[in-house]
Amino acid sequence: MNIDFQLINLYQCERGFVTSTRYLNHSYILYVHRGKGKYKIGNTEYTAEAGDIFYCPVMIPNIIIADENDPFLLSGIEFYFGEGDSWIENSIPEKSNILSESFWISLINEMITECSYNKAEYKKICGELLSSLCIHLSRINNMGIASDHDISGELLDYIKNNSGREITHEEISSIFHYHKNTINTIVKKSTGMTLKSYQIELRLKKAISLLTYSSKSITEISELCGYTNSAFFARQFKEKMGVTPLDYRRIISKN
Repeated sequence: MNIDFQLINLYQCERGFVTSTRYLNHSYILYVHRGKGKYKIGNTEYTAEAGDIFYCPVMIPNIIIADENDPFLLSGIEFYFGEGDSWIENSIPEKSNILSESFWISLINEMITECSYNKAEYKKICGELLSSLCIHLSRINNMGIASDHDISGELLDYIKNNSGREITHEEISSIFHYHKNTINTIVKKSTGMTLKSYQIELRLKKAISLLTYSSKSITEISELCGYTNSAFFARQFKEKMGVTPLDYRRIISKN
């Protein structure tokens, strides 16, 4: 790659900060260190939070909109792709999240340091660092990362299909390549519950079905629903349903 690095800044937005519509004559990467708000690229408006990284191609209209209460701390990276770099230029996703990837965050911070102090050959060094980041973002895209809206159905299906065992944020992050905060946001928007609450809901629905339509023991049902302790299962079931699993089965059988 022959990236021509220009600059990287570190900018603390004021509350409610909004840019005019910008048409940049260079490629542009925007990284959110902290805060929240929105970033619009072309006709697509994205929610933005810590760890989000956006790519805006040359001359595509874009707008930064900072939150009124928790405004952004941002870094904007200006650069040009070299001849023959169209393969990478066209494969970088508009939005990714690297909050859980400390290596790439430290790489961005190193570029800030190099540029801020105008160190010897800083453009060359930053260009090499930026090339690595662009390749990483391209790989993320090739692994099939989608927007929150696109990924929600696939994510919820995965949780449902594995409701019989404990699913961790780490496991989901490794599969869908999202930070746990983003995963929680997607699940919350789709179900109104946290990941943990949603897993409990799925387990108890499965338990109700098994108690109603099978003759399996309470211990067997608790295991099939992902519980390693039948007493804990009974306690959680009663908290939700108001009766123990055994009492629920008795009531159902009478009716």
